[in-house]
Amino acid sequence: MTRARGLVAAFATLYFVQGVCEPVYGLLAQPVRAQLLRTGSTPGETARAMALLGLPWLLKPLFGPLIDRGHQRAWMSLASALACAGFVTLALSSDVARWSWLALLLLPSFAIALGDVATDALMVQHGQRLAITGVLQSAQWSASYLGTLAIGWWGGALAGDARWAFTLAAVLSALGFASSLTVAPTQAAARVRFSLRAALTPRVRWAALFLFLLGFNPFHALDYVHITRDLGLSDGHYGQTVSVGAAFSLTTCLLYGWLSKRVELARLGHAALGCSLIATLSVLLVDGAWSNFAVNGLTSMAWTFTLLMQLDLAARLCPPEYAGTVFALLMGVSNGADTLAAYLGGTLHDWLAPSWGAQHAYALLVVIGAACTALAWLPMRAAER
Repeated sequence: MTRARGLVAAFATLYFVQGVCEPVYGLLAQPVRAQLLRTGSTPGETARAMALLGLPWLLKPLFGPLIDRGHQRAWMSLASALACAGFVTLALSSDVARWSWLALLLLPSFAIALGDVATDALMVQHGQRLAITGVLQSAQWSASYLGTLAIGWWGGALAGDARWAFTLAAVLSALGFASSLTVAPTQAAARVRFSLRAALTPRVRWAALFLFLLGFNPFHALDYVHITRDLGLSDGHYGQTVSVGAAFSLTTCLLYGWLSKRVELARLGHAALGCSLIATLSVLLVDGAWSNFAVNGLTSMAWTFTLLMQLDLAARLCPPEYAGTVFALLMGVSNGADTLAAYLGGTLHDWLAPSWGAQHAYALLVVIGAACTALAWLPMRAAER
C-alpha cells in the first residue's frame, strides 16, 4: 500500500507539470494562440500552428522503442531538463519572428512528449503489477486538471505576454525533474519488433480505430477563436471557463478511479461514448457567457470520462515489457487523429467562413466531430466479439 501511494504521488506530480506546461492544451495554449492572432495569423493559420506543435505527440510511437530498451526513469529526467531549458530560452527571447518563436517552442513540445512516453511506460509496468492502472490514470489526470484549475484563471492575463507563462513553465519543469527521480526503475527488457507483431491482434487493431474516431474532433482547435471572436467573449472569460471545466474534469477523474475497480471496461466504454456524443452536440447550444459555462461543465465531464476510458483500455492491452512502444502506438493513433482534425478543421473553417459565416462553419465542424464519435461504436462492438 505504501509503494502504491508513493507511485500515485510521483505520477500525479509529473502529470500536474505536464498538464500546466504542455503547449497545445496546457497553460501555454491561450498565450500562444493570442500571440499568433496578435501577429496577424488567421483563425485557420492559428489552428494549423497548434497542429504543428502537436506533432511530437503524433511521433510518440517512434519514442517507444527507445524507451523500452531500458532506463525509463533516466529518459523522464532528461525530458524534464530539456523542457526546462527550452522554456528558459523562450522566456528570455523577445522580438522574435512568429515562425522562429514557434520553432523554439517545438523543443519543449518534443521533450514533454518524450517524457510522457517514459512516464506511461513506467505507469503501465507498475500499474499492471499492482492491478491499479485505472487508479493511476485517475490520479495522473486529477493532478493534470488540478494544474489546469490552478492556472486557468491566469490564462487571460498571461495572454498579454507569453514570456511570463514560459517562466512559470520552466520552474514547473524543474519540479518535474525532481519528481522523476523518486519513481523506482523497472527491469523491463525488449525485443521491439517482436512485441509489435505480437501486439497487433484484431482486438488491438479495432481499439486503434476506436481511438482514432474518438480523437477526431475538428472543432476543438477553433474553440478559442469561436469563443473570443465569434461570440465576442473576453480572454478573461475564456480563462475562467478553462478553470470551470478543469473543476468538473477533476471530479470526473476521482469518479473514474472509483468506478474502474467496480465496473467492467466494456460498460464504461458504452457509457463514455453516449455521454461524449451528447456533450459534443451540446456545444451548438452556446450563445453567451452563461450557456458557455454550463456546456463547458458538461463537455468537460463527458470528454474526461471518455479520455480516461481510452487510457485505461490502452494500459490494459500493453505487454508490460513493451509498455512504452505499445501504449505510445495506441496513444499516437489518438493524438494523430487530434492533430489531423485540427489541421483539417482549420483549413475547412478558413474555406467555408467567408461564404457560410464563421459560426456556421464552426457548427459544421461540431457535427463532423459528433458523427465520428457515433461511428466509434462500430469498432467497439467488433472488439467485444
